[in-house]
Amino acid sequence: MASIIISLKKLKEEGILSSLLERLWNLLQTQKMLVRDIRTSKNFKQEVLIVDDQQTILSIHAAIVKKANESARVTTMKNPKEALKWLKNKRVSLLILDYRMTQLNGLQFIKEFKKNKRGNETTIIVVTIIKDEAVHKALLDAGARMVLRKPAHIKDLTYTVGKILSEHKRNYNASGLLN
Repeated sequence: MASIIISLKKLKEEGILSSLLERLWNLLQTQKMLVRDIRTSKNFKQEVLIVDDQQTILSIHAAIVKKANESARVTTMKNPKEALKWLKNKRVSLLILDYRMTQLNGLQFIKEFKKNKRGNETTIIVVTIIKDEAVHKALLDAGARMVLRKPAHIKDLTYTVGKILSEHKRNYNASGLLN
């Protein structure tokens, strides 16, 4: 150990050590790309998941998301249980969810998703035909950011999706963390 310290001191005195460390640092910096750098790059695409058991609604909502943010990566799923499994290994900026589905309702889905470590990083919009204010309140209390009535007005949903995705990216860029 002592011989290593002596060798390092000798290299430092000769100016070789700082030069080697500087080269090593520069090499590491050029090879290392932080998640923050990826998320702020022009190639970054925000992930949006749409879960609804009706194919027509999935297609409409996917088109609305693309209209709001052309670069968004949109995934659609008809099966809420499969969507929960998929979400375990993914980060999504936005989740658009139906309330009334066959295997799980939207409230059950949100409660299960919130158990996931990434569940609190994702903004959730529920779109439902249900008019019951108690159901809407329960969805909001469980973690949905908003509840929209079906059929969602294209203009309203486009504006909301665009605003949420912009806000999500802005928050990410400010913190250097996330999604």
